[in-house]
Formats: sequence, C-alpha cells, structure tokens
Amino acid sequence: MEMRRAALKLVNEIRDMLKGYERARRVFDRIVGDEEIMRLIDHANTVAILRWGYNDHGIVHALITTRNALKMALLLHDRGVKMNCESEMEAKFEEGLIAIIAASMLHDLGNMAVREEHELISALFAYERARELIEKEKLDIRLLSYIIEGIVCHMGNIEPTSVEAKIVSVADGLDMEEGRARIPYRLRGPDIHKFSALAIKKVEIMEGNKKPVKIVIHMTESAGVFQIEGVLMKKFKKARFEEFAELYAEINGNLIRYS
Repeated sequence: MEMRRAALKLVNEIRDMLKGYERARRVFDRIVGDEEIMRLIDHANTVAILRWGYNDHGIVHALITTRNALKMALLLHDRGVKMNCESEMEAKFEEGLIAIIAASMLHDLGNMAVREEHELISALFAYERARELIEKEKLDIRLLSYIIEGIVCHMGNIEPTSVEAKIVSVADGLDMEEGRARIPYRLRGPDIHKFSALAIKKVEIMEGNKKPVKIVIHMTESAGVFQIEGVLMKKFKKARFEEFAELYAEINGNLIRYS
C-alpha cells in the first residue's frame, strides 16, 4: 500500500525518535511494513468517513498518536518516571516504548466494525497481531497486557492505571492540529466541532518546568477550547495525567492553564 506523503513524513520522524532503541524501531517498522495491518487501519478510516461522515481516523492519525505518545514517554523517562512494565516485570524502558507504539498504532481498528465502544473491538482485532509482534522480538508475553490496556482505555471511558496506557490515551486526544478534531465531526454541513477544530493551529509537546511534560495548544480563537474541554480533558483527567504534565491553551498570546 502506498502511503500518503504526510504519513511517510511521520514514519521518518518516528524512526528518528527511536534512534538508540533499535528493538522498538524494528517493532514500529514491522507494523508499518505489514500490508494487512495497514489495510485494516485504512479500511477502518474508510468506514468512519463513508458510513458516518466522520473526519480522519486512519493511518495518519495512528502515526500522529504514536509520535505524540513517544514524545511524552521520552520526556517522562528523562525525568526519571518509570513505565509500569519496568517496575512490575523488571522490563527495560524500551519495552514500554514497544507497548506504547503497538497500542498507538492499533487503537482504532475497531472503527471498521462499530463506532460505539470501538476501543473494545479494537482490542479484539489487535490481540493476535500484538502477540505476534511480541513473539517475533522474543519479548515477555506479559507485555501484551500493557498494549491491550492502552487500546481499551484510549477513549477515556475506562481509567488507565499504567503509565503506558495513560500516555496513549492523552496522545490520542492531542491529535487536533489544523482541523484534526478528536471529537469526530460530520464532514457534511456546519458543525460546532468542525469550527472548533479549525481554530487549533498547533500542538506543542515539550519539557516542562515543575512537571516533566508541558503541552501547549495554540489556537486562533476561543472556539478551539471546545476541543480541549470536550474530549481531551476527559482523557487527561481519567488518566490523572496532571501528575505528569502542564496543559495550556494559547489564544493570540494569552495562556489559559488547565493543569
């Protein structure tokens, strides 16, 4: 399958982020190089768009979620925050990255079947593929639990309890630049979600001051706040992510602090 230019740019960006983590990069390459997985993600997007008239939930979204998640995971690691797989199964940090990558890439597969509670169906579709990735890299099978939790908890309906799953949920909610609303909006006709999404121009994830991560969502008008308060804060609060991150909205130079 030929990826769009935006997707290829994201693939290269993620591969650069994983320099020094060769095992994690191999797992990422296995996923994006697997034609079956890519076709399933693409078909889930096709169903979401054609049946329901929703905005993009396909390959580009999966890659943006993965990039966002890796940025936050690396920042947390730099400040001494351990992944749960490190403390619970004496794994290495890189194995936490692998769980985050797999969950981020596979989290929306369920959209090809249903929209409501699609995160649960995504876990069913992803289980065997995640298990195969673990076996190919000869990793501990227990890592599968972190991948499945990341998928099941990404909508903010179920509280994630591992750092890995918390990161995936918030990373998913942060895909909102340039009209990429995480509140799915109808492509046909006027929609408050659409207007809100179009107001958001950039999402920055950087090193924080008092907390390991600082997130700034830049917008041109206050309508963009609807995206933050409508979906992101639900995931942010459910994950108790205020422990790890400062969250701001920036509107024409004015900062609004959320955590």
